[in-house]
Amino acid sequence: MIKNLRQKELTLKFLMIQTLIWIYQVLLSFKSTLMKKKFSLRDVPTKDDLVDITKDLVKTSDLENLVTGIVKELFYKFESSLETMKDKISKIEKEMEEKVDTLSIENEHLNKRLDAVSSHISPIKTDLAEKAKVANLSSNYNEQYSRKTIPRCLTFQEEINKTFARISFK
Repeated sequence: MIKNLRQKELTLKFLMIQTLIWIYQVLLSFKSTLMKKKFSLRDVPTKDDLVDITKDLVKTSDLENLVTGIVKELFYKFESSLETMKDKISKIEKEMEEKVDTLSIENEHLNKRLDAVSSHISPIKTDLAEKAKVANLSSNYNEQYSRKTIPRCLTFQEEINKTFARISFK
């Protein structure tokens, strides 16, 4: 019986060793599979890498706040520039209105002077036209008179170094 027991014990130990060997082989196979997986995942970022990357990323709400702030500041500057331009434009408008008023008054005054000068010149023009007609008639009459009364010189020969009295008429 002792022998039988001893044999059972040995068989049991043998089975345990066999089981341990099988477990060891399974673990080695599992280790090999894990190493292959680890090798294939070597280029995949780790959790720490992802945490570092996400720390540097800006949240969309931060971007929205930043853009909103920039737009508000630009809009404020635009409004202030617009107000400044409106003030300058209104100042220029007032100056232009004053100049237009001054020029319209001056224009009115010049129109009155032009009317006065025109009314003064109109009778002078009429008188001048009448005198021009009379002068034309007189010049025509004088021309006709001189043609009739002044003797004609058919040939007029001038001799050098002689006075008018010595010029001969032919």
